[in-house]
Amino acid sequence: MKNLRFIHKLYLGIGISLLAFIIGNIIVNTFISKKSFQENHNRELRNITESLYHLAHNSYTVNQNWVNSNLNVADHFVVDRTSIDPVIQIPLEIEDQFTKEKMIKHIPLMVVNNNLGLSKIVTNNNELVDYLTKQVGGTVTIFQMIEEGMLRISTSVKRTDGTRAIGTYIPTSSPVYQSVINGETFKGRAFVVDDWYITAYKPIYESGIIVGCIYVGIKQTELNELNSTIAELQLGTTYYPLIFDLLGNTIINSHNESTNIHELKDEKGKDFIKQICHNINGKQLYEGEIEYVWKREENHIETRKIFYKYLPEMDWVVATAMDMDAITTPLLKQIGINVFISIILFIIIFIVVVLIGNRFTHQLNILRESVKNYTAKDFSSRAEIV
Repeated sequence: MKNLRFIHKLYLGIGISLLAFIIGNIIVNTFISKKSFQENHNRELRNITESLYHLAHNSYTVNQNWVNSNLNVADHFVVDRTSIDPVIQIPLEIEDQFTKEKMIKHIPLMVVNNNLGLSKIVTNNNELVDYLTKQVGGTVTIFQMIEEGMLRISTSVKRTDGTRAIGTYIPTSSPVYQSVINGETFKGRAFVVDDWYITAYKPIYESGIIVGCIYVGIKQTELNELNSTIAELQLGTTYYPLIFDLLGNTIINSHNESTNIHELKDEKGKDFIKQICHNINGKQLYEGEIEYVWKREENHIETRKIFYKYLPEMDWVVATAMDMDAITTPLLKQIGINVFISIILFIIIFIVVVLIGNRFTHQLNILRESVKNYTAKDFSSRAEIV
């Protein structure tokens, strides 16, 4: 350093200072950019989830109102028209829809004077419920009260094997039974045979006594409007919508084709769906976020963040997963652009400093030579400072 000329020391000092300033600027800008990207995408993740939540809530409201309205239509054909004939007993195999326990029971004949030209007998006869199903849509059931609960004696509800669910019953411990037996109309989400439905149940009376119940419902996975609306959202490959209930049954699933994801684990063995359900059931954390590692393709593993919100009316979890690696790519691109611009600026500024320094040094040299000549009493030359 001692052997360096003054101007070179000056250039070196300016270069080091300028380089330090630029490096510091890159670090600060990188930090700010990273924070800004994360905040923006986290905000977007929450906004998308909120939108999905409102779509799901609106879908539930619309479908519940539709079911309630159709129940009134179906009720018109059974109210004050239903009677029980205790003389005629029909042997029927009955099955608890929850425990699957079966037994043979003799059921008094139920008759409905429908005035439609259809059979008035509804016990193990589906003419009336099939007619009502065509009129209102969804599924329709006529129940008969028995000691064990509410027995499906005529229904358009199907089991998973495609057969009608005649003979299955809702036990007395069910909230649905408790509402109906107390003369109330049950409205809301309920388990029907082997799936969850948006439902409405209304008592059927004979001489002031509750003898049965009329039901209308739609399966929660058959909410076509909700499915089509979410499918139309332009979420690209960065955001993935997901709606499931607390048992893991999927309503909307862009992760995979599974109908139940309760036991789903990520690449590190993290059961993140079960953790979300535990947060809601055990900790009453009705919204939150969890990170996990997901294998989207054979050689593509990505880190994801999922933000969820609980919809109590349907016992649903509405969630959106975000590919965090996808948002890192544009961030790295932006950082690379910042570094490139900083290097160019450094080169330009340093060249300008060197040119100005050389100009200044040249003038100093002229001045120094003039002073030297002056002290040597050589007046033949003079400083020409441009």
